Amino acid sequence: MMAKKKTPAKTKAKAPKKVKPQNPDNPARLITPPFRVSFPHVFQPNPRQTDKEQYDVCMLFPKDTNMGHINAAIDAVVDEKCKGKKKGLHMPVRDGDTDPAFEDYQESHEGMLVLSARTTFKPGLVDKNLEDIIDPGDFYSGCWARASVTAFHYDTAGNKGISFSLNNLQKLKDDDPFTAAGMKAAGEFGDAEDPEDWDDEEDEEDSEEESDQHEVDDDGFAIDEDGEWIVDEDDNYLNADGVAVDEDCEPLEDEEDEEEDDEEEDEDEDEDEDEDEDEEDDEEEEEPPKKKRKRKKKEEPEDDDEDDDEDW
Repeated sequence: MMAKKKTPAKTKAKAPKKVKPQNPDNPARLITPPFRVSFPHVFQPNPRQTDKEQYDVCMLFPKDTNMGHINAAIDAVVDEKCKGKKKGLHMPVRDGDTDPAFEDYQESHEGMLVLSARTTFKPGLVDKNLEDIIDPGDFYSGCWARASVTAFHYDTAGNKGISFSLNNLQKLKDDDPFTAAGMKAAGEFGDAEDPEDWDDEEDEEDSEEESDQHEVDDDGFAIDEDGEWIVDEDDNYLNADGVAVDEDCEPLEDEEDEEEDDEEEDEDEDEDEDEDEDEEDDEEEEEPPKKKRKRKKKEEPEDDDEDDDEDW
């Protein structure tokens, strides 16, 4: 008889070993591992938060980072507030590769675990030598830092989960800044049109303008599909551009233009009358000296006669 094969004994998978909280006196509070900074609002409140002032920072941890102390702080709050049940809770650590919210931020979020922290008070910020950082340009998206954070439970309008409050920050080292805070240019602009298509769009616009013109008969009058003349509200014929024309297909002058022409003609007539009156006035002014000259001529002979009498 053949010996029966021994089946290997089934072994239960070992549960991952829980990491003890970093701070036994306050298990929800910890100092994070190093992360790359993204979207920091630590000198001024986040302008997007209009209901109240809020300072915040987005922390990007490489996926090979030991997240044990962060998970321990989350578990401590879940055990205290939710009796250890995570079902139905929003977890604060998200995957930068798979979360749809980070689709346009792959330059910075690719290969990262994402965690945000916020506070209503301005957080402290120091460098690696524990000197205060006061220049906003020294703490930017892309540099490396670590933070003091505290996990907490929230339940707002039916939304339940775990989040982190921000206490203080320490910058560790510089690195290449993220472009537009980590957003890819393709995410902002999308597909661009081919410049060769720009002329095609102009041609389409021109063809649309041309299509707005009416068909005309041999004399240039606009006609409809049945070959009937098209007229406006005042029964005036129209040309291809929809302009009212006379029987010779010449554009009609607008009433306003006619009134302006009449006013100009009236003004010209008034000017001519004024000129005639001025000429008459000038003639009247010139007549008196002529009369005086005539009078002088008449007086001269009298003087001659007197002289003759004296001679006599």
